[in-house]
Amino acid sequence: MRELITQSWTGDWVGIYTGVVYGLDDGSKWKVIDHREQLGVGFRRQVTVSRSRGKYRMQPKGDRKSYLVEPLVLPPHDPIPYPRSTKNQLMACLFTDLSREIARHQRSFGSGG
Repeated sequence: MRELITQSWTGDWVGIYTGVVYGLDDGSKWKVIDHREQLGVGFRRQVTVSRSRGKYRMQPKGDRKSYLVEPLVLPPHDPIPYPRSTKNQLMACLFTDLSREIARHQRSFGSGG
């Protein structure tokens, strides 16, 4: 089963190559361990990180390829199961956003006491 780990924005985009580390807006950090390269420089890219069969993959938005990555810092929420059909993509995005908001509020309540 494939799990959606995070869908977030990178900082400055420097392409994909072994060893590059991306910190995402959700606080997670990912190191590229794939030996394929994708050159490119840009300000920011939206990426999706998923896990399947114990391996993490990062896929930049608009790119057909996904690249092997390893987590350095996981996002502060539990993985979210992917919807079974593509027509549920909007629901998955809304569920991801809602889950993040709930986690953020739970952390703020927990740290106040």
